[in-house]
Amino acid sequence: MAEHIFVGTSAGYGFVVTYQNVFKPMLFDKLKDAGSEPMNLILIIPLIGGIMLLFKLSRKNNWVARYPLSFMVGVGSGMGITNVIKSDVISQVHAIIFKNPMWISGDIWTSLFNILYVVAVLTSLLYFFFSAEHKGAIGKTARIGIWFLMISFGAAFGFTVMARISLLISRVQFLLEDFLGISL
Repeated sequence: MAEHIFVGTSAGYGFVVTYQNVFKPMLFDKLKDAGSEPMNLILIIPLIGGIMLLFKLSRKNNWVARYPLSFMVGVGSGMGITNVIKSDVISQVHAIIFKNPMWISGDIWTSLFNILYVVAVLTSLLYFFFSAEHKGAIGKTARIGIWFLMISFGAAFGFTVMARISLLISRVQFLLEDFLGISL
């Protein structure tokens, strides 16, 4: 009974807070003042979409909720993908290619490593470029990218295994020395 009271009270409180902080000032008050600003009438569209989402509660008419839900997923994905591409892919490639000098005079090993790093990044990205068929030069370059990806995934897996083994060793050491009093 206490659980049902808690869930009901939380849902009611959440509804009241959402109505007071979101719906009333951002929708209903602006629609009430729509006579002075005709652009506020466009807020009817999200209101209708929100009402359509409530049809998800009906078994017979839940298909109505698919339209605003698909619109929300499409817009959210479109906005999210562009931000991820910009922040994760483009900025990292820019930092690797342009901010890290490939050739450092007098330090041959660092220069070779930097060149190898740029080649690894570009060939790995080319593997995920599906607009062109992976045949010929693009296919061979993408295959090199696959090798770089396999090496990096293997190194990451090896690091994970080593970290787990290190944790196991420290726990066994604790059990033997501190808990059982056996000195090694």
